[in-house]
Amino acid sequence: MRTAPPGGRMMEGYFVPEKTVVSVPSWTSHRNPTYFPNPESFSPNRWITPDGLGGTERMKQLYMPFTKGPRTCIGQAMALLELRVMLATLVFRYNVRLSKDIREHDMEITDHFLLIPKGEKCLLDFFPVSKIEV
Repeated sequence: MRTAPPGGRMMEGYFVPEKTVVSVPSWTSHRNPTYFPNPESFSPNRWITPDGLGGTERMKQLYMPFTKGPRTCIGQAMALLELRVMLATLVFRYNVRLSKDIREHDMEITDHFLLIPKGEKCLLDFFPVSKIEV
């Protein structure tokens, strides 16, 4: 846990008393419109640039779903591989949509160590994709 040092410290014009837990969830920085255009919209194009590198330098610095530095997730490489395989398999086999049983309020984000929706669940409906024989 990261806490303010003895005696506290001034940060960005605010005094943070000693022993105060200090953290910046990546969810917060990922939704800063100064660096991420239209942060609340699903827009993969924000990462596509003519040079093929994707995103601005500041976006790359702030994007940290697995954190960074000495406390980075040790399972990051495996998680990314599993996500790619799982997502490709699901998209190949199913059409997916948010269940009609989920309300917009249920999907608002609640801040915990990891973020979860307020409804504490995300129900999805899966519909098999019709196979076209070639």
